[in-house]
Amino acid sequence: MFELSICCPEEAASASFTAEAADFDVWRDNNGIPCAYAYSSGDKNWMHLPGLAQFSFDLETRTITAFAQSSTSRESVIDAYYRTVLPMALQASGHEVLHASGVRIDGHAVAFTAVSGTGKSTFAHALSRRGVPMWADDAFLLALDGQGRGVFTQPLPFRVRLRTSALEYFGPADVKQSWLIGKMTENQAQLPVSAIFVLDRDPSLSLEIKRLTGIAAFQALLTNSYCYSLRASARKRRMIENYLSIAGQVPVFHLRFKAEWDSMPAITNAILDTVDRMAAATP
Repeated sequence: MFELSICCPEEAASASFTAEAADFDVWRDNNGIPCAYAYSSGDKNWMHLPGLAQFSFDLETRTITAFAQSSTSRESVIDAYYRTVLPMALQASGHEVLHASGVRIDGHAVAFTAVSGTGKSTFAHALSRRGVPMWADDAFLLALDGQGRGVFTQPLPFRVRLRTSALEYFGPADVKQSWLIGKMTENQAQLPVSAIFVLDRDPSLSLEIKRLTGIAAFQALLTNSYCYSLRASARKRRMIENYLSIAGQVPVFHLRFKAEWDSMPAITNAILDTVDRMAAATP
């Protein structure tokens, strides 16, 4: 894990991002608008979140420093650290992190991955209301044991973030959340990953769950993975190898559904039934 420190506004003023002076990667949101920049300078890696803060992280010391603008609240910096910077720093340091939410079922972890706004957090939260504990939200850490004995996940601090429509559906009791809710410590045991669901809204059908195999499973996972930079060729090659291994060891399902709240009970039932069938079929 990394340790975060937040600098005062005076120190932040000295850490200015200059696109002309940096060979950087650009990340864009679902609308194609740049939302973050990444670049390396010396022994440090940098992330620039426009209008919010800059973060530097050192892979050797495992430290992350935030240089926030004077108008940025401490809560916003911490939120950006957990949701964006920490997953990227972990990926750059050799871990694989899936853009996914997850739950814990019978000693195993199940992930829901997709682009933002598809329903990852919603499905995980809906299952938690049925007694299935949440394991992750937005960032799902993956680890291979190196001997082909399975894929595991380790806990990361998380906070459930639901959209307005979901809050209205579940009720006002779920509005207040903090990073202390669901926060996990490093001494908690890792869990084996039993299934990954790739979510896809499709208005043409009510519900379909189909197993993906081979290159289709690999592409689905890689598309939804965190990646700090594609410029580091050795890390990129290792990332591809890892996801090929993950796709070959963990069942990956394509979950297509119609985005209607009335369908939520049927979808969660189908997810649990699929997981139960996988458990029954596994020696």
